Amino acid sequence: IGNLENLEAFWCNRIGLKEIPKEIGKLSKLDTFGARGNELKTVPDELTRLKKLRWLTLEYNHIEYLPRCMDNMEYLVHVNVRQNCLKEFPASVLKCPNLMFLQLNHNQIPRLPEDFQTNEIRALEMIDLRYNPICELPHQDHHLIRYTEAMP
Repeated sequence: IGNLENLEAFWCNRIGLKEIPKEIGKLSKLDTFGARGNELKTVPDELTRLKKLRWLTLEYNHIEYLPRCMDNMEYLVHVNVRQNCLKEFPASVLKCPNLMFLQLNHNQIPRLPEDFQTNEIRALEMIDLRYNPICELPHQDHHLIRYTEAMP
């Protein structure tokens, strides 16, 4: 896979994938990566080397944690990791300056980070946190966050 240097979109949905090859970090022109409906439990740090990645969809897997250094993915616009097993809010992704949509619904996220801030991300339009066991709602009235199914 590392030899496909000019690859811009890579979809590997519903193929029983158990891990993302670390060589994915060599796909320097990759704009879109999707691996939904597989058996993924982890996401390699090498994914964060994809500086041009704009669209990341890893929904319907068994992922518990995302890489902590996603903040260097400056072109990232859309992150969909709904229907996984995420145990913590991926705070580093909020530092991606072009992020517009962050779908985290149907996971196991118990709380938002204490230093949760979205005002630095001008492009951000929505964070979906529905169906998570969030106990504390420090930003309950935040206009970008969806906590519950019924929205006004």
